[in-house]
Amino acid sequence: MTTAGELPDEPDSTAAVDQLPRDCDPVISELRARKRRQLLWMLVVAIVLGLLSGLTGIGETDARLMQFVATLAFACPLFQWCELDRLELGNQRWRGFGLLLILFPGPIMILPIYLLVTRGRRGILAVAIAAAVYYGLLVASGLAEMTGLLLSGRSNPRVRNRFAWRAGLARVDRQADPADSGRTTWQLALQTVPASLQAIQQVAAARQ
Repeated sequence: MTTAGELPDEPDSTAAVDQLPRDCDPVISELRARKRRQLLWMLVVAIVLGLLSGLTGIGETDARLMQFVATLAFACPLFQWCELDRLELGNQRWRGFGLLLILFPGPIMILPIYLLVTRGRRGILAVAIAAAVYYGLLVASGLAEMTGLLLSGRSNPRVRNRFAWRAGLARVDRQADPADSGRTTWQLALQTVPASLQAIQQVAAARQ
């Protein structure tokens, strides 16, 4: 109650913020935006690793080294994502969580455990979403690796077959022709296009 000549009390801004819905909380919105940026970093890491493997062939010559590098590279943004998620949920920090992400396959083993423990039943849906994101990262890395293989100029029948399979085309099993030794990988890859189109036409005709 105010008397004559007195101004009414201003509303408490802190109380107003506390009454905001969780989705409208600026702190929560900022944490979620930073989590999305970590997902983008994971995509960048997947593409860079795929290109590195395709250009250098290290994924075939030294698979263990490539796996170790990938584990370290993914552990950083994955750890940051989990830390931001922990702050959003208001949970306590897990001791040794970062070390677990390095020692064990983080996206396959540690992350599902974290999601199930922190979310309960809702963790099942979160694990399904995480699996879809992980599959998308694998696809992006595979496409980047195929691009690196094509840019490297290395011609390998297994590589061309794998490229045709990943593109959803017909698998072309051909023996290496000595005449192909002087051709680039792009020319060899283009040779599979007519056979692939013919296979697609045969499938379409069979459906009719």
